[in-house]
Amino acid sequence: MRIAKQLGALTPDKQIDTEALSMLLEEAQGLSVTFHRAIDEAADVEEALRQLARFPPIDRTLTSGGKPNVLHAVPEVQRAVA
Repeated sequence: MRIAKQLGALTPDKQIDTEALSMLLEEAQGLSVTFHRAIDEAADVEEALRQLARFPPIDRTLTSGGKPNVLHAVPEVQRAVA
């Protein structure tokens, strides 16, 4: 059984912390990984999603589309999925 883990790492200037993320993913070998809502705090969410795509162990991204409530971010989430 694979256990899912949620994680996320941003730098102080709200970029994906690729160094920290690499270390966390190394420790999570074999686990299903979700990048959590830290993505909503990223300076550029679309660029952050492109960066996350370079990390195959990340199966999912949990987001509210940068809004407090996902129901107010339908276009943003649709754009992210595309």
